[in-house]
Amino acid sequence: MNPIIRYKLSHSPLEVLGVVFRIEACLFPESGRYAVQFWYNGEMLEERLLRAKEES
Repeated sequence: MNPIIRYKLSHSPLEVLGVVFRIEACLFPESGRYAVQFWYNGEMLEERLLRAKEES
């Protein structure tokens, strides 16, 4: 199990904080584009597209 990592946030709602999420053993049914969404409290905060491709 991975340790819990806590980030100290500023009081500014405009501050941008880059965070990397490592997701292991995530399988996609086929190659193509997928949308990854980050939700908090019932509100979608961010959406990023990723391209899944077959391993060579």
